Amino acid sequence: MLSLLAAVALLLPLLAVLQYRWLGQVSTAERERMSAVLRSAAAQFGETFDREITRAYSTFQQQRAGEISQLAKEYAGRFQEWDTSASYPRMVRDLYLIVADAQGSNRLLQFEQGAAAFHQIDWPEELAELQGVTMPTDPIRDEIPALLIPSDAADEGASRILCVVVVLDLDHLKQVVIPALATRFFAAEDKLKYELAVVRQSDPQTVVFQTNDNLASRATNDAVTGLFEVRLETLLGRPEAQERKGLVRIVKRQRISTGEEETPGRWKLLVRHQSGSLEKAVANGRRRNLAVSFGVLLLLALSVGFIVVSSGRATRLAREQMKFVAGVSHELRTPLAVICSAGENLADGVVHDRHQIAEYGSLIRNEGRRLSRMVEQVLEYAGAQPGRQPYQLRPVELRAVVEAALNESRLQLEEGGFKVETEIETDLPLVNADAAALQRALQNLLGNAIKYGAENRWIALRARKDSSAAGSEEATLTVEDRGRGIPARDVSRIFEPFYRSPDVVAAQIQGSGLGLSLVQHIAAAHGGRVSVESRPGQGSSFTIHLPIAAPTAS
Repeated sequence: MLSLLAAVALLLPLLAVLQYRWLGQVSTAERERMSAVLRSAAAQFGETFDREITRAYSTFQQQRAGEISQLAKEYAGRFQEWDTSASYPRMVRDLYLIVADAQGSNRLLQFEQGAAAFHQIDWPEELAELQGVTMPTDPIRDEIPALLIPSDAADEGASRILCVVVVLDLDHLKQVVIPALATRFFAAEDKLKYELAVVRQSDPQTVVFQTNDNLASRATNDAVTGLFEVRLETLLGRPEAQERKGLVRIVKRQRISTGEEETPGRWKLLVRHQSGSLEKAVANGRRRNLAVSFGVLLLLALSVGFIVVSSGRATRLAREQMKFVAGVSHELRTPLAVICSAGENLADGVVHDRHQIAEYGSLIRNEGRRLSRMVEQVLEYAGAQPGRQPYQLRPVELRAVVEAALNESRLQLEEGGFKVETEIETDLPLVNADAAALQRALQNLLGNAIKYGAENRWIALRARKDSSAAGSEEATLTVEDRGRGIPARDVSRIFEPFYRSPDVVAAQIQGSGLGLSLVQHIAAAHGGRVSVESRPGQGSSFTIHLPIAAPTAS
């Protein structure tokens, strides 16, 4: 047992250290995995957003020269194609042509889908900065936002179309497109695991979209990627397709310096874990895993401790049971030997005198009774175990129980030369009890008083009405002697089954160690208790406390 405890004491700290290190390695690997997955999701977010931008650029690019009226019919078909093929058709709000006339001034023509025609309008405020454009080299104006598709076609009046302006719906981008992509790439079970913000690369203080009011102003983020650029190489499948004549005029991929690294695109996507950072999320997970792991180790330690304690108790119980068997065997052997010896003498005709025969008969009777009491005590203990037949409680007079117990013990008392003082109060209330069981409890206490009464040979038996510590009325049965008493160290253990004080064993006083355990069990079964007062060398007093039976209607 000691070797097992030593092994467990060494093994558990070792397991704790190994678990701590292993969880540290797992947390590092988990952080790297989550970071890689997050970077990949952010890149896919940007690519998907730019794919829609690129599709709009390609769809509304002018592919051949012609009159404006012919271009209007062509763009009517383009809009129909856009509405059926685009994932988010409402992201394109308006389409314009910037036309330079013969005098060198620029006019603005707006396309009306219902009429399938271009009409000249005054320059709106959002497009005022394009009024002096000649040949745009930058396909994106993110502050509008709009796509600028260059053209060198001329109409019948020698006017030259400088570019096609595709104005995007910023509200639709913020309310539909970006949230949809966020849910697609950063959500689990329709719930975002990360906080997102989209800001302008040229002016990070300008926030296009954010899920948290403070996210854009934070210095560190878990992932950053650029978006809002034309990526025709992605749409067409290979970069050289950009140079096809009549398909792509100018595509200039912009790279904006962010201070950390160059990020493509005009907008920047910022991603941060809801815990504050991936580092905090992984640290929280590690703490939870450590708590669970150490909890399991603690439970294991407690289980081992419980097993050790249970094993110790089982060993002690087995030892006490062996002592019990040895004690009972000895106690049974003595009366049996006397009975057998007396019986053989009588059978062999050794004894002839009538007086001697009477003495032999009395001896056999007494030893038989002693043997009977011991057997009854063992059976009582067996019956007191869980699952046995319960006691039959009914209103009982204590005077009758006391008198019956004294009558059964009278022979022992007389043979021992004990003086018994009996005090039974008049008008004692009834108690709910099993009279036979309560009588056996009293007989056990009287038997102990006889056994340990020493040379004083005095016993008191009292039955009284008293008040409990809780203030309720109760009946008490007290057996007091002036014998050897009980050492203080043994008082707390005398009610344990099979327990016998070392002093008693040393004095060779025979017994099974079951009597007081049975008394306590009987008292508890009656809703009562047993108390003891003892002074070594001066005697002991045992009291059974019983609740008074409720009065019945006459």
